[in-house]
Amino acid sequence: AITDIIAEKGKQEIVYLDDSQRRAAETDKCPVLVAAGPGTGKTQTLTERISYLIKNGVDPKRSLALTYS
Repeated sequence: AITDIIAEKGKQEIVYLDDSQRRAAETDKCPVLVAAGPGTGKTQTLTERISYLIKNGVDPKRSLALTYS
């Protein structure tokens, strides 16, 4: 489970997001759609979004993340 992975790491990783990525990752609105071109940080934004939600009390079992290429 994702919570096990987070607990197992036991350290804070520094992630650099630009302002628009940070807004998408930390908004209280749900759902969030991130549409951008290749190499713009969509996956990083998505993983930070999931991390943000879990840290703010959302049950990981209630999250769904979809990506495709």
